[in-house]
This record gives sequence, structure tokens and C-alpha cells, in this order.
Amino acid sequence: MQNYFSNKIFKRSAKGLRPISNYISKVASLTFKRRGFFHSEIVTSWKTIVGDNLYKKCIPIKITFPPKSRSEGTLSLLVDGPIAVEIQYHQDSIIEKINGYFGYSAIKTLKLTQLPFDEKSEKKVKKSQNEPKMGNLFENVEIDKIENIDLKEALLKLRKSIEK
Repeated sequence: MQNYFSNKIFKRSAKGLRPISNYISKVASLTFKRRGFFHSEIVTSWKTIVGDNLYKKCIPIKITFPPKSRSEGTLSLLVDGPIAVEIQYHQDSIIEKINGYFGYSAIKTLKLTQLPFDEKSEKKVKKSQNEPKMGNLFENVEIDKIENIDLKEALLKLRKSIEK
């Protein structure tokens, strides 16, 4: 029977556990290259390039270059609808920041694709005012009269956690 661990891929290392972030750039580089991101830094450093206020509202999707060239490309951005006007206004400064980051004229134009972003993950879900209060749940229950000790303790713990 073949020993699968003798293969170089599965070879053990004496270095111990290492952070997964050491390998992400290697694994993701193929995907980035398919999208035209020959430099993966434009995606990983997007917050640094465009700033705190714009990086959550626009995402780099793809870079297209003229034939036989790796300069003066078009960066396609996925943009939240209302922020598209602001990005168009700051287009020249964004391009200047990107080109300054790479040290040469990598991007010439921006192509904006408007799509509403899902902000549920960013905003806390608010409870509706029509929901009954959980504090009233044990109002009519007489926990002291329950004979089962385990059930009684569990209900008391539940009441304390709800009242917090």
C-alpha cells in the first residue's frame, strides 16, 4: 500500500502550527490572476488605497489591460448605488492613489458597476417594538412550587439570563 504521507504535499514539518494567513496569498493568487489582478495587493490593501470611508462601499472586481500591456488598465469596481456619484467625483484621486501605490501608471480609468450592498451584516438587527418583552415570560409561573429540583434550577437560571 502506498504511503500518502510520503508525498511532499503531506510532508510533516517541525515548525509546528503556522497562521493560515501565510498561505492565503499563494492560494488566492490564481483567482486574482484570472480576474486581472496580477498584483493581489490591490485587493488586500484596498482599505489603505482608497481610505476608510470608501472601502466598504466599493469593491475591486477585475482589471482589464490593453493587449500586450500591463499599464493603463481599466479597474472595474462594484459600487453601492448612492456612493457611485462620490466615487466618480474622486475618480482621479483614486486612480492617482492606486498608481502611486504600485509606482507606475497601472490604472487609467475606472468602470463602475452599481449594485446594492447587503448591509445586514454591518447593522445590528433592531428588535421590533411589537415584540413582547421576554421579562414577562415567567410572570405567571410559580417556580418555587416546582418539585423537580433540576427543572427548578434550570428555570431560575433561564429567568436570570432573560432579565439581564
